[in-house]
Order: sequence, then structure tokens, then C-alpha cells
Amino acid sequence: MNIKLKIFLILFLTISINCKEYDKLTEADKQKNAGEKINLVMIESGSYSGYNESGIVLKVIEDKNSFNELYRIIHSINLPQPQLPGIDFNTEILLAAFSGRKPTGGYSIDLVNAQLTGNSRLYVEVLTKEPQSGSILTQAVTSPYALASVKRGDFSEIVFLDRNRDILKKVKIE
Repeated sequence: MNIKLKIFLILFLTISINCKEYDKLTEADKQKNAGEKINLVMIESGSYSGYNESGIVLKVIEDKNSFNELYRIIHSINLPQPQLPGIDFNTEILLAAFSGRKPTGGYSIDLVNAQLTGNSRLYVEVLTKEPQSGSILTQAVTSPYALASVKRGDFSEIVFLDRNRDILKKVKIE
């Protein structure tokens, strides 16, 4: 095969693949990239919690009573239970992420990169981590979680995105 033809085919395939990747961008991607960065304050995170639902669970907590109940569940495996962190629900909203029960250590979940867009949406990226194959791991059931707060603002909806910027969940704010 001619060298020029090989180079042309390689360039054509590279451009085609990149164009297809661009086509995968969602409207959320475009809005998220154009947003104003918002300060996300990590309250706490860990590998062990009493929250045992399966799969990823994302919550938005807007009042102290709901937070008290959630925190009690998270720390139901701890004796004594730690003191409830001080959050002013008049000015803050709590975001909670749970990755569900896992068979070993090496898993985690984090809330990062909060951005506010002009259409009153707050986008929050949820990052999950799984252990690499062959890793030496803690041989205990874990239940990773993360709690973060964000200042109340001019947004009526929180949209949780995965690392690929696919929408995981949308929550309307009251």
C-alpha cells in the first residue's frame, strides 16, 4: 500500500474518531464547561458507613432533621457516634454520595467540581474509584460515602454528573 494512502487513512480515522467523541458531548457538558465555579466544602468521607443500599445513591439534604437521620445511619456502626457537624441550613445545602456495599477495601466516592450555569443549575461531579485487579486489599465489607456542603445560591436544580459527564441524577431545590 502506498505510504501517502496509509498516512491519509490514519489521519482520516483519527479525525473520524475525534468527531464521534465530540458528538457524544451532552448539553450538560456544554453548560458545565461554561459555568461559574462554586466552592464545595468537604464535610467528611470514609470507607465504612452504616448506609447499606446497593449501587450509587446521591442525596440533597436541605434541613437539619433530615441530616440528623442520615448522619445517624452513616455512623450507626460507630460507638460512640461522632458529634453532628455544624451546618447552617439557612445558608447551606448538604450533598451526600454513597457507593453502596463493596466486598473489599479500595473503593471510594467523592464530590468535586461544582459549577453554576446561567440556567440556574448547579452541576456537581461524582468521582468513584475501584481497586485495580491484583491489588492487595482490606478484606472487609466497606460502604464508601462523602458529605459536602455548598452555599445556597441562585440555582433551582442540582445535577450530579459522573466523570464522563453523563447525568446520574437531577434534584430540584425547594
